[in-house]
Amino acid sequence: MGKKVEIGAFELFIDGNGDGQIGNPYDEDDPNSIIEESFFSTEENVKSASTAALASMYSFVQNLYLFDGVYTNSVRVENSTYELQAVYSHNINPGTNIINELWKTSYQAVNRLNQLIYHLEKSEKDWAAKYVDYARVYRAYIYLNMINLWGDIPLVTVPPSMDNMYFSRTSQSAVLDFVISELENVYSNLPEEALLPECSKYFAKSIQARAFLHRADYSLSLNIVTDIIRGGKYMLNDHLNAVYAGNTMESIFELSNNQDYSSIWYRNLIQKGDYAPICRYAEILLTAAEANYRTGNVEQALTYLNQIRKRNGLENISSVAEETLLNAWQNELKNEGLYFLTLKRFGKATQILDIPEYKLLLPIPYQEIILNPNMTQNPGW
Repeated sequence: MGKKVEIGAFELFIDGNGDGQIGNPYDEDDPNSIIEESFFSTEENVKSASTAALASMYSFVQNLYLFDGVYTNSVRVENSTYELQAVYSHNINPGTNIINELWKTSYQAVNRLNQLIYHLEKSEKDWAAKYVDYARVYRAYIYLNMINLWGDIPLVTVPPSMDNMYFSRTSQSAVLDFVISELENVYSNLPEEALLPECSKYFAKSIQARAFLHRADYSLSLNIVTDIIRGGKYMLNDHLNAVYAGNTMESIFELSNNQDYSSIWYRNLIQKGDYAPICRYAEILLTAAEANYRTGNVEQALTYLNQIRKRNGLENISSVAEETLLNAWQNELKNEGLYFLTLKRFGKATQILDIPEYKLLLPIPYQEIILNPNMTQNPGW
């Protein structure tokens, strides 16, 4: 018997399709709240549940990309809502709706993924294990983004129950260690190529390289991206805009921009084409450039930067500094959810965004603080 369960600030309805709907956690009479164990006994149903989990992750990605673009002033918002204009001016608070949506959609996606993992780890079907691995990769991706936004967060790895609804925060470093370990553990089980709802081993390794960069483990990050570059599986498209048409040689992982599930402001301010890149080869080259620069190999850093510049119709450069790298990240991956993270990694966020130190982390939403007795607020909020 399944039931509606509460995760912190919101009530998440769980059913066999993995639909995350707002609902009453104590209403067990609703027939839709029943989770039949047999639902997970067919691969077709599991594919449907995995696709639903990715739809939740897509909602999170929209909110992430929109927030990142507006908060870092990478998009103009004069004709948008009052709230987005406030985010652009960094006048946010624990009641700001987009922050609540970021928090809510992240844990909706995580909960669907946890449901998949929980049920499929008990399965004896020979195909079940691969869907567990895909879910662990997607969950790691979400958690890596969340610690950039909030720092310490609840690390939830099991479906909530009535006996375990209120989670405390786990340190950012512990969550980061978890992300890196999860991606390492599933890597060898993942395919070389994949179609949704699957993902390839290169996506897992790319996100792990991003995590190592976040932790300033430049050599470990460099080892991963160097292997991807030398493997020759991916390359830059001839034109940057081709990336957003989808299914290109540059894409490592992408999600379709389905207008049935996208918000108007994401479409108006952020969306560039039919697909939203989650990870692409240009990021691999930029990671390699930054990691080489940090470890003293400036010439190799220049080589990778100039590959991107050439594709974008720019002249080669003969020297590199932190500003060069930061500009490359901004110009190449604008509105792809990475610029705020990059500014913080370079120690430039307070200066460039003109914000106080405490605004490097977002506030925990009011509702989360009210409903979860184990939750604490970030300093300054």
